[in-house]
Amino acid sequence: MAGFVYAVDNEDVLSEKVITDAGLSNIFDGIDDISVSAYNGPGGGKCVLFMGAGGSSRKIKYLPDEQKWVKSKNGKYWIGFYKDDPPTQSELARQKKLNGHSVKLTDGDQWQIPLARMAQGVSALPQSLILAADDQVQLDEIETYSGFFLLATKLWDDFMIEAKAADDDELNLNLVARLKLAIMALNFNYHVGIDEINMLKLIDSENLGLIMGSIIDLPTIFKKIEQDNKKKEITASDG
Repeated sequence: MAGFVYAVDNEDVLSEKVITDAGLSNIFDGIDDISVSAYNGPGGGKCVLFMGAGGSSRKIKYLPDEQKWVKSKNGKYWIGFYKDDPPTQSELARQKKLNGHSVKLTDGDQWQIPLARMAQGVSALPQSLILAADDQVQLDEIETYSGFFLLATKLWDDFMIEAKAADDDELNLNLVARLKLAIMALNFNYHVGIDEINMLKLIDSENLGLIMGSIIDLPTIFKKIEQDNKKKEITASDG
């Protein structure tokens, strides 16, 4: 059982500040007290080593022959995993996940993609319930998810443009924006971000479209269309 191993140069002890300064706050829900100080880490010098979700404390080691390491995209830490035991979706899953659709990623496993915009056009994300003075219940956006729903709305508009084959209309989200949206979606349900997903090469040109479709509930829409078509076929055969 091994998750990702992380290393931050020129640090001796793991702390919330180390996590925050490295830009890892969205990967870790919190920290434990288990870390290892190394004098010859992946950066060639002193560092603090610590384990990500799903990993065993016994695996907190720097073993370059047994592990694959890369520098993070932001340049503030190193990330690695054991070559013979890469992290899996079950190890990386958060304790509480958002509802959604499953998509098979390049590792061959099914990953749950959060649903942001339901087929009916409303948000599928958690919302705060506010009891107003007149005893009316009001729904209020939770800030954590507001950006996700806004991007999902733009993605839906893009889907409508593409469905109409309107070449003259400019899309809201280009390939880079869609890849970032996929990473955002996976981060809600798993302890992963840009570097973790890049290392595992989870997203490719085929499953990216499935991830986008899951965010805006296309599986539900396509299933409804299929059911309606079958009903029409049955009605036609009966006639």
